[in-house]
Amino acid sequence: MKCAIYTRKSNDDDRSEENKSITRQRERAIAWAQAKGWTVDPEHIYEDDGVSGAEFDRRPGLLRMIGAILHKPRPFDVVVMSELSRLGRDMVNNAVVIGKIRDAGVQIFYYLTGTEESFDTPEQRFMAMATSFGAEIERARIAQRTRDALSRKAEHGYSAGGRCFGYDNVWVFADGREVIAAPGARMKDETKLRTDWRINEEQAEVVRGVFRMYADGFGHTLISKTMNGDRPKELKKYFAGRLPVPPQHGEQGTGSWSPSSIRVMLSRLRYAGKVQYGEYRNVRNGGRAGKCVKQEKFNVVERPDLRIIQPDLWDRVQARLKAVRSIYVRENNGTLWGRPDSGRESKYLLTGLARCGCKNGEHVCGRNIVVTGGQKQSHYYYGCSYNQFRGSNICSNDTRARMAEIDEMVLNEIEATVLTPEAVQFVADEAVRLYEAMLKQKPEQLPQLEAEIKRERRELANMMKLAASGNAPKTVLTDIGVRERRLEALIEQVARYQTPRRSDDLELRMARKHALEHVARFKDLLRSDVPVARQALRKLLRDEHGEFSPLMFVPIERDGRKTYDVRGTIGASVLFSKVGTEERT
Repeated sequence: MKCAIYTRKSNDDDRSEENKSITRQRERAIAWAQAKGWTVDPEHIYEDDGVSGAEFDRRPGLLRMIGAILHKPRPFDVVVMSELSRLGRDMVNNAVVIGKIRDAGVQIFYYLTGTEESFDTPEQRFMAMATSFGAEIERARIAQRTRDALSRKAEHGYSAGGRCFGYDNVWVFADGREVIAAPGARMKDETKLRTDWRINEEQAEVVRGVFRMYADGFGHTLISKTMNGDRPKELKKYFAGRLPVPPQHGEQGTGSWSPSSIRVMLSRLRYAGKVQYGEYRNVRNGGRAGKCVKQEKFNVVERPDLRIIQPDLWDRVQARLKAVRSIYVRENNGTLWGRPDSGRESKYLLTGLARCGCKNGEHVCGRNIVVTGGQKQSHYYYGCSYNQFRGSNICSNDTRARMAEIDEMVLNEIEATVLTPEAVQFVADEAVRLYEAMLKQKPEQLPQLEAEIKRERRELANMMKLAASGNAPKTVLTDIGVRERRLEALIEQVARYQTPRRSDDLELRMARKHALEHVARFKDLLRSDVPVARQALRKLLRDEHGEFSPLMFVPIERDGRKTYDVRGTIGASVLFSKVGTEERT
């Protein structure tokens, strides 16, 4: 039989040998399967390393395995794992996953016990659920013990995990030894008392330079550009002419300093000799940890030995941060730093849909194109975000393209390439086909619409009574207006259905006419309604696999001027090529 292997290791697992290592699980599972005479294909060894047993939807290995099981023909007949807890620690989700696997005709075996998972009888289902329930309780106990241990460390001002620029993580042992921990290193030693911090003088000098620079009136962007080597004069003054090495956070490290990292550094209490904890808490949703929410009140422990910034400099910086923050909030409708419109559609046509195509050797920048100018300048411009906020040493693309010009060029290319007579005719034909299908469904929809009208009228009457009582919240009046408009639309729709029908042929001719008129107006809509145009672009910009493929802004020189080639694809064919814009004059 063909066999698949599934392994999982969670950071909150106990320290037993079996749970400690993904490699150990894999080796034992393969050996056990081969002893049975089963064939193990390396392609069907699925692993989830460092993933909680409660997070079923964040486990790529498990999801890939289930996807493979549902594939026809089925690639394997058996799944082998160490025990039921490797599948998960949530009894309800476990039952669902086991059901999917069993329904596909795949058997489940646990090599630790040499038994097969079976849901064939009520007793077997009960035992599986009981085992899963026990694992779930144990997970909760482990999590609580972990939180308690971290809280005790934090209460004394010691490290509860993580690293901080300006400090080395130090392992403190019972015999008084202190060992500097390398990034990413872990140690489980009974003699290790705790992990603490010690000032790293080289990094501390960088922190002091940042604080001095900000206190002298420089902003986050200019500081980050200086630290990336873009401003030699300031680099010499504040950092002794040496490029500060940015911290690396695994694969997320960019190798450069950003304005956001400077902003975080300037507000970090630890540099003032204070360690905060309880600043964030997890908001749970459906029993799972959700997003971290910052608390207004949190605990602070004094640690004078960790002070990098002296009180007078710290106070000057915090006073300026407060003043700048108040100005920013006033000018941005009460919104603080970051991305106030996160989750909303951009008001600019190409932001989020375009990338920098600048080449540094063989490396393409590939960072977002952002909008600059506008407030103190008469025009808006597109430019590379890394060049704009991190400096020319990080990306040399300093070309600024007028937003209005490049938007117009892109839209012209869409019209010329996409909105061809053939395409327009296809859209009209498709609209007629859909309308014809809708005509056939009209009689069946009437009872449903009439019932919905009754329901809306009833809800509207209740809301009117509530408003008349004087005890209604302010939002009721808005809700009344929304429901009135919805009711009017429903009544109008029913009226159309009940109107004596013209011949189908006439209706279809009118539908074709309306479709052509809508397509004709679509050109104007692309220019007048940015959200619509962005949605259209997002659907059009696809590679040969149907995946979103952003526009690339490639800086070039033409006729002695810096310009852009704007390139993109629709499907496998070229959509944009050699679309140039003039540099700002």
